[in-house]
Amino acid sequence: MIRFSFLVLTFVAVFVSSFAQNIPPVLKEKSYRRGIYRTFTEFLNNAPSVVDDFSVEGSGERFRLVFKDSVVSRRHTKMFWGFSTGDSVFVNTGNYQNTKVYRAMREVNRYCYWEDRVTQVQVVYGSPVPIVRTTNEGVVLNINNGNFYFLNKQVMYSVLKTDAKLLGQYKNAPNKGKNEVMFAFLSKYNAAHRNEIGRIEKDAGVVLFRRDKKERPDSVTIVTSDSVVYSIGPGQSIRFNFTELNLTLCVGNTCKDIALSNSVTNYIQCTYREEDLQPGLQRVEDREGEFYLREIEAGRQRAKRKAEANNADK
Repeated sequence: MIRFSFLVLTFVAVFVSSFAQNIPPVLKEKSYRRGIYRTFTEFLNNAPSVVDDFSVEGSGERFRLVFKDSVVSRRHTKMFWGFSTGDSVFVNTGNYQNTKVYRAMREVNRYCYWEDRVTQVQVVYGSPVPIVRTTNEGVVLNINNGNFYFLNKQVMYSVLKTDAKLLGQYKNAPNKGKNEVMFAFLSKYNAAHRNEIGRIEKDAGVVLFRRDKKERPDSVTIVTSDSVVYSIGPGQSIRFNFTELNLTLCVGNTCKDIALSNSVTNYIQCTYREEDLQPGLQRVEDREGEFYLREIEAGRQRAKRKAEANNADK
């Protein structure tokens, strides 16, 4: 009996030790090291590689970096993954949308959380005036894989699906689409599921694109099954991650179900030509998608060189 108890205690000690080793230093150490993270890995390791003296300017919503020695230009300060002041962690919004300011994380945990202003442009077919909406959205960072998500009810269902009790409470909660309610349940999940930290996770990577050739100039508004809205024009591409392997994309009143793989990049082509009554969506093979992405990038570079040449002539 004594030997068995010893074996059990040894197993528990080894399990706890191996679990502790999986927790990244940013969650394990008592304080954040002051400095700038160039990458997500530096954030995980609580090891900023840029430790030059800097100050932080901005309000409670939008912050920017200013280097005191003025060696680093403003353009470069927008390129970092994030930074820490020693007390708080700030993340670059350019990691998940077109803006490039810094937001303070409200919680650094299994799922990190903060809020951001998101502008959505919706084009109504047949109307020359687009609808522009700006909303305050919760943003989540999955610390196990570095992927970002705009928080909504569908994402909450995906996060809470392994905790039946918490999921049931959330489904019955009033105002469950409100940021404060979602954040409260996310915090409860973080506290109860620290054993998930360090687990290998892989979501499905998606590239949504439109070629420039023979396409209408109109932007196409696409809504995903987790209620995220994307607007895509000719010669543009959008990358995002999806937590499920079945994706529904809707254009207007028409929706298309697309089976995804989390072992390869999923390329989805949007088309809207002059002869089309409405936009179309189709998944294409990997090589075809990679070819079209290179084509789109080459077009961007040509447009950039042309713009630079025109500016030089002025």
